Amino acid sequence: GWSFPGRSCEKQFGLKMGRNIVLATAGYDRSVRLWDCNAESTYRTLHFPESQVNDLCFSSDNELLIVGGFPRAAVFNVSSSTPNPTYVFDDHRGNVTEVGCDPDGKWMYSCSDDRTVKLWNTKSPQALATFKHSSPVNCIAIHPNGNYLYAGDQDGFVKVWDITASKLAKEVQPQSVESVEAIAVSHDGNIIVGSNFAGASYFWSLEKDPIAFDPICRNQTHHRHVLKVAFDYLDEPKFAAALTDGTVKILKVDIGKIETESDMPTVGILDNHTRWVWGVAFTSDSEHLFSASSDMTAVLVHIESGKVLTTFEGHQKAITCLAIAEVQS
Repeated sequence: GWSFPGRSCEKQFGLKMGRNIVLATAGYDRSVRLWDCNAESTYRTLHFPESQVNDLCFSSDNELLIVGGFPRAAVFNVSSSTPNPTYVFDDHRGNVTEVGCDPDGKWMYSCSDDRTVKLWNTKSPQALATFKHSSPVNCIAIHPNGNYLYAGDQDGFVKVWDITASKLAKEVQPQSVESVEAIAVSHDGNIIVGSNFAGASYFWSLEKDPIAFDPICRNQTHHRHVLKVAFDYLDEPKFAAALTDGTVKILKVDIGKIETESDMPTVGILDNHTRWVWGVAFTSDSEHLFSASSDMTAVLVHIESGKVLTTFEGHQKAITCLAIAEVQS
């Protein structure tokens, strides 16, 4: 099982969750580093020598770490002492751009610039299903009910894949020909956002139905493309966008109060990196945020104060992704 080489997050930073947080980071140095949130040095390194790492995701039980690279994905058992993957998934023919796992941890999903979305059994290397797009697929998210995948592609479409029926359920194109670069679904399943190459973020409501896509608002989040997006865990969630200017922009998303872009207030802009920010993740208390950057660092920040609690240094090249696991202490 998990072991932690130091004080708990609660003692170190006042993260009053009764949990320890494990941070995983990876990028162009072809290594995956695992950190305890209260340590400033790596306590474990996993090997991914084939390529750079494009994305990371922990399974819902935090026992598996899914890694996406070029042209394959891999699954590591984080409770095992081996630094090598348990399974390698070779069906993609291009960059695996994002990966994820269903809420029950029984299967995983991936998208690729080979124009496909694939479902996999986490316990064998065979693809369960393949969904085809007409252009490279940049990003993907799952509905909390585990029945729908939302994939954004370079043609500017968000396509909704019905996993049970194994078919396309809906597609929307919020802005013609602008590639959808990042996508996220709120933890209650009520909001979806797609951010594009022009820096615009489109918010839709899924309250009526997971394929409803009732428009909420368009937000000009940045003047260049948005690299990654995430929601926190509140009923009226905050939204974080990782940007090319080294900042993370945080907005408040209250469905009942938003009619225009001006109704979406900026909570803060975190300016803790010197190069592009590729990864963001909220802690479950919604008070703290991890971010990772091409400047070879990741940081843990207290959102309200903007204070950097820990800086994680050790990668030799750009960090392009992160994932966090919160484990009961």
